Amino acid sequence: MRKPELFYISSELIGDPTSGAAIAAADLLRGLSHQGFAVGPNLHEATSESTRAEAREFVERARGNGSRRILMGYGNETFILDLFAEAHRNGIVTILHIHNFYYRSIPNPEIFDHIVVPSRYAADYYRDALGLECHVLPNRVDPARVIPPERSPTYLTFVNPTYAKGVHVVARIADELGKLRPDIPFLVVESRGTEETLANCGLDLHRHGTISLMGNTPDAKDFWSVTRLCLMPSLWLESEGLVAVEAMMNGIPVIASDRGALPSTLGGAGFTLPLPDRLTPATRSLPTSEEIRPWLDAILRVWDDADLYESQTNLARLEAMRWDPERIEESNREFFANIGQRTSPRPGKVDRRPDLAVLVPHLNGIDHDCEQSLLELERLGIQVIRRSGSSQIDVARGEMASSALRAGFKSILFVDSDIGFEAIDAVRLLIRPERVIAGIYAKKNRRELSSRFGPDTEEVHFGSIAIGFYPLEYAATGFLKISTDCLSEMIEKLDLPLCNTRWGEGFWPFFQPVVIPSDRGFHYLGEDWAFSHRLAAIGVTPLADTSIRLWHYGRSAFGWEDAGQDRVRYAGFKYKI
Repeated sequence: MRKPELFYISSELIGDPTSGAAIAAADLLRGLSHQGFAVGPNLHEATSESTRAEAREFVERARGNGSRRILMGYGNETFILDLFAEAHRNGIVTILHIHNFYYRSIPNPEIFDHIVVPSRYAADYYRDALGLECHVLPNRVDPARVIPPERSPTYLTFVNPTYAKGVHVVARIADELGKLRPDIPFLVVESRGTEETLANCGLDLHRHGTISLMGNTPDAKDFWSVTRLCLMPSLWLESEGLVAVEAMMNGIPVIASDRGALPSTLGGAGFTLPLPDRLTPATRSLPTSEEIRPWLDAILRVWDDADLYESQTNLARLEAMRWDPERIEESNREFFANIGQRTSPRPGKVDRRPDLAVLVPHLNGIDHDCEQSLLELERLGIQVIRRSGSSQIDVARGEMASSALRAGFKSILFVDSDIGFEAIDAVRLLIRPERVIAGIYAKKNRRELSSRFGPDTEEVHFGSIAIGFYPLEYAATGFLKISTDCLSEMIEKLDLPLCNTRWGEGFWPFFQPVVIPSDRGFHYLGEDWAFSHRLAAIGVTPLADTSIRLWHYGRSAFGWEDAGQDRVRYAGFKYKI
């Protein structure tokens, strides 16, 4: 039987060596071509007019005969979404290929017959956050692209020095290693991040004489041929971790962060280590020497212990068998043989989650828009607990949080009754792995935000231009996600007393106001900032998700922009601290 024709459309150049998504797409297309698929040219990004013309022609030729054609790709550009919609109408099988966690929603998800992600972690995330049934299709990694004929393992290697990939972490590690072990050479491979990004971290690394730089290269064999140990301290959630897979295919041990899918990608090989919550893709601060001490210890253990190194090399190759080309091609063959059967369910139907709860304390009523979003959350399977008569808000929050902890909820979200929000944003926060996350909103009738950002934050990007989570010094509780393990830790480490047991089960005073000394005397912290003060005491940093649009209802709806200027609305907004 003649294989289907496949056209891959994306927002960037397929095979672009600075983009993991583009590299993965190119390897997939090469594999499908080897399997006999009629793969379109796919050599240009969607911004190219020639590619747009080819894509339109591919879709238009399918009228009445779309079943033998596949349109696959990624990107939120209007042209790409319109193309998928037209292809779907013409009977072409449409496949959205998701490579990261940037999707806060899927525009018009009904135009996609299938949604594909590279890992079970990513599939679980999008199922829980958006109610999407995604097919796991691990990235095909072409051995000819990444495995050199000969290797001379020499360097501790870091690929792509960007903020999201942990360049500040690497700068601190390189500086400490340069002082402790100048015999360990460090290789930094430029990609989207460059030597300038590394230099902007503020440490003079040249003084050690241990850092070498390799310019961006389309041939990954150039750096894998000389790599002895791979460092991957990613700060964002990795959907798979292509660099880690490539390293393991070469038998190179990997030391990586524990964010996203990296622990499952490494499996039983390498080492996954935590990084402070305050370090995110949006931050521009260095970890302390103490914070990266476990990383230094792991590097030195693997570097110096020949038996351990050999063991880790063997484990890396063993785990890499999951990306064996024959195994991946068999998986692809099975998937594409059944693409006529739609797998993605209706969007927004999140499975009922008995471990998640939204807590809404209020005095004598809930704003209409807030209540409508709460009702939508209940339709999505999230339990919403409303409590009226909450005049003493610190007690109300303490009692509700204590009850949620006893009930076994793993994640709770406090929502104030005068906050306007989208239900899907609440779901997304509840299932995120970060322990405490706040949505950001303006105070009523004051040009000021309700939360205070960390001292190293100078500018904040809101909305469509948000670049990641920001650390907060004090988080407002009007839209605050809390992992309940933080509450248990707070009880234990701060020896919080169980209060008011004469009237029932009692509660822990997580939100009791507190007075602390400051450079201007004393600072009275209300219930919300007092909670952040206790978080800091147990080593937890609350984070701000500035991509979420929140409204603070008073005499009118107040948004982010009202903290920085007169009333104008934007899709994205930069706020100067």
